[in-house]
Amino acid sequence: MLEGKYSHQNQGGKMGYVRPKNPMPLSPAEKKELLKTYIEFYEEQAKEDISRLNKKIPREVFEQTLDQIGTILLQHSAELSENNDDVKKFLKETPLPSPLDEYLPRDFRVFCLLLNALKQWLSAEQAATDRYLLGGTARKQLRPTSGHCMVTGEKIDEHGELHHPVRDGRPPIYLSKQGHDQVEHLISTTEPEMNSIADTNANANGEQFLAEIMTIKKKYHHSWAQLRKACDFSVGKPVDFTTPQVKATSLTFARRVKDLTGWSPAEILDWMHENGLDLK
Repeated sequence: MLEGKYSHQNQGGKMGYVRPKNPMPLSPAEKKELLKTYIEFYEEQAKEDISRLNKKIPREVFEQTLDQIGTILLQHSAELSENNDDVKKFLKETPLPSPLDEYLPRDFRVFCLLLNALKQWLSAEQAATDRYLLGGTARKQLRPTSGHCMVTGEKIDEHGELHHPVRDGRPPIYLSKQGHDQVEHLISTTEPEMNSIADTNANANGEQFLAEIMTIKKKYHHSWAQLRKACDFSVGKPVDFTTPQVKATSLTFARRVKDLTGWSPAEILDWMHENGLDLK
């Protein structure tokens, strides 16, 4: 039963969410064998029909559940705007200029804030699903032994991308950028009603880590400049760290991001650029 498995009692005595964890963690040898079989399976699928590499369930299937979630968000937004001291304090400290304040009611402002919090939570939770079976080194473990993309046959360089054939907890597969684009383009052109979902998932591999990387950044008082410099240094670019301590701290931040994501320094730089975090 999900409640007993994924919930706990919070301080108010009510059931609270607990992130699902694998009750049967795999050993390194078991992971290696599992992934070998998994990758071989999708290599055969790609030969027969590449559309099998991108299967998405229509969002309408979950319409009732999503409607309930939306209703809960609206209800909680109204309650928080009136009864939560922290929320009321934040609204007071961030006043709207006139006449904007006439058009944005308090409960709608809280609804927007809650949606943003939900987005960050979803990013972290979706990232955690990739670690359910494999831990935090999925990218490294999922590189095909042949070194070639199962879709295009081209050699995969350090800019390869992770792609989820189905978003049901199974691991992603490692494709070249061109192979990834080809699979995503296929789903977009053959199933127009799924365009918005496909577009979202095309960038999910990077976005899902943003909340967790920001948590690391805040916890250890790192900066985006440190991360950029460390990655520039790792790919051979000239970098002025100013002091040995700054260099050590920067490289530590990069190592933490690499351990979390499995990305190479070049991939981290690409991700920073895509998210506007690489400003000089």
